[in-house]
Amino acid sequence: SSSSSSSNIIKSQALLFSKRSGVDLVIFLGKTGYATSDIAPEIAESLIIKNAPSLAIAITMLVTQRGGSNISLGTSTYRAVAGSDGNSLILTLPGDISTALHVLQKAYPVICQICREMKR
Repeated sequence: SSSSSSSNIIKSQALLFSKRSGVDLVIFLGKTGYATSDIAPEIAESLIIKNAPSLAIAITMLVTQRGGSNISLGTSTYRAVAGSDGNSLILTLPGDISTALHVLQKAYPVICQICREMKR
């Protein structure tokens, strides 16, 4: 099927990036909802060998709090995935660029710490 073909292409590209020397972070931007075409979480999970559930929870909190007291439909359907494939930290972030940048800015110290720990 077309979805399976797209999934395989995206997965192989992500693997290429994560295996490159010096790539500490692989981000899947968007396609994190519940539509049939929203496959980023499943692809990310298939690459991860060590989950980072606390980071996924923290990112989810940042995403849902982004709208203030109102949780938007877009942020409430976001599915967070975070973990390592042994070389790189892998994250899923919502497709809204301003929300993704907000999350990266707030989570930057933790992301850096995890990347340092992976190098040990």
